[in-house]
Amino acid sequence: MRYPENLLLNPQIIRRTAQAWLILLIVGSLQPSRPGPVLAHHRGLHFLAFGGVAFLLLLLSRNFREGIRVVVGVCLLGLSLEYLQHFFYHNVMEWWDVRDDTVAVLAAFALYYLCRVWWTPRETRASASSRSTGRGSKEVSQVGQTASLE
Repeated sequence: MRYPENLLLNPQIIRRTAQAWLILLIVGSLQPSRPGPVLAHHRGLHFLAFGGVAFLLLLLSRNFREGIRVVVGVCLLGLSLEYLQHFFYHNVMEWWDVRDDTVAVLAAFALYYLCRVWWTPRETRASASSRSTGRGSKEVSQVGQTASLE
């Protein structure tokens, strides 16, 4: 059996991992009681849970618009889970948890796009920027030719 080179970047594996992460996030958030270790690392767990699911879903996004939808959707998930905790268990609405969830999602968004720029080859970025600015392929090929001469 031959393994693919980028097994961890396989969309099906990322999708299944994101689904499992979301289920654990929702079930864990709606538990009536919290064990001691969870209470001790409450903010860190929010950051890990919501930042992690946002990053996984961003890996599945195909463009910037889908990335924005992921960010908005995960932030709304955090808000709705906090509201459900308030509704079911008559707890005080924990706005600082909503804030932590939002900061985690925005950090994942920034990290994803920084890594995406860093991992993208320079030639691919040059051709993408020439397409977005309306320059022809002739200029891109000239850039490629000068790079190959050096």
